[in-house]
Amino acid sequence: MIIFIVILVIVLLLFIIGTISEDNDASSATSRQIMDDSSDSFYKGSGFGDLTFFKEKLIEKNGAYCEMCGQTDIPLQVDHIVPISKGGLNEISNMQLLCYECHMKKHNYYFDELGSSNRKVPKKYELLNWAYRTNSKIEIKYKKYDGIITKRIVRPITGVYYKKYGEKGAYYITAFCYLRNENREFRVSRIEYIKKIKK
Repeated sequence: MIIFIVILVIVLLLFIIGTISEDNDASSATSRQIMDDSSDSFYKGSGFGDLTFFKEKLIEKNGAYCEMCGQTDIPLQVDHIVPISKGGLNEISNMQLLCYECHMKKHNYYFDELGSSNRKVPKKYELLNWAYRTNSKIEIKYKKYDGIITKRIVRPITGVYYKKYGEKGAYYITAFCYLRNENREFRVSRIEYIKKIKK
């Protein structure tokens, strides 16, 4: 009788362990599939899934505007209202759409196309966004694609934003360039120097 009970317990334990292992394998496969299928997932590798899906659902539900400043016709990012790191849920009810600048202001991080990179805002980004917010002119040294560096006076008409070209993306600002006398798009990584111009 005791041998029968021991065998029964062993069989039950093996069954439970096998079920847990299958569930974990299925979960990992699903997670890998979500991450592999989603080049726009900003939590690649962390298991939070494809936020492009959530972005589309939020636009469907609330409209395409920044829920902090109300701007429309600008790139929007998915924000966790209560950050995951502070116990927030990875669910629509804990998400909102923010423009780049509002998202950055809220967390004091700068972001990829859809979400957080957990890096502090570099001084360069702070200065560019300050110039945009205060409608100020700044002097920049800008390295063109051919490597030539030019000095320009510009007045940003946007904050820093992320733009994707094919598989890659980069940060840009649009600013009125007094050298060219027109609005131009500048890649932030090519701006080598920024100086505030006294009014």
